[in-house]
Amino acid sequence: MSDDSVGSTGGPSRDPSASEASTLGRTGSTRLGFDRSLLGLTGRRTALTLRTLLVLWGLYALSALTRGELRSGKLQTLSPAFDALSTVLILVGLFVATLGPVGYAIWNGGPVLAFAIALAPEFVGELLALRWVLDLDLAVSLTTGAAGAAAALAVTVVRTCRSHPDEPLSMPSQQHVLAVGIIVAGSAGAVTRFALQAPTRVLSAYRPFALYWLVPLAVVGLFAVSLRRRAA
Repeated sequence: MSDDSVGSTGGPSRDPSASEASTLGRTGSTRLGFDRSLLGLTGRRTALTLRTLLVLWGLYALSALTRGELRSGKLQTLSPAFDALSTVLILVGLFVATLGPVGYAIWNGGPVLAFAIALAPEFVGELLALRWVLDLDLAVSLTTGAAGAAAALAVTVVRTCRSHPDEPLSMPSQQHVLAVGIIVAGSAGAVTRFALQAPTRVLSAYRPFALYWLVPLAVVGLFAVSLRRRAA
């Protein structure tokens, strides 16, 4: 056995890069160069979230396909059971769109999946309707999704690139910066367009969700402070 593979005590030496890879866990890249940590830090949690989204999309599709029609001024529905399902899905969709992205970001990182969670309630309905309207629901989803992506970026860096609590944060990878930059900038542009065109009543309903934009600003400030600490 060569000296490169044996440490001074006679046992196998630990390659720093291997140690780092072990620390990163599931954050490696695929054969196509896609960083898996864009979806989540832990493979099991990522898979669980994806399966949950698939179930929700299936239920949303079922609800949309069985939605009643308006006839003679009355809503004709298939059965009270489907009415109850639609009501539950509306509440679940509200919870997923408003709290899901940031909650997932704290739980498992993954900026891309955190953003996708925000759009999950909107995706099926818009797809089945063959339209994509920038309405209040979509504006809220884009806002919370951008906040979730930014929070996930900070969580990913804290959990994978820092070994000591007092150590300044490292800069995220290029893939993370590019992905989160596109998500936040694109969402901000779309929401700005919505704000300029929306009626006053609709805009008033959106205003409480505008607080979510403090999250991307806080993440930018966090990395700016970290850069100053490293430069000092």
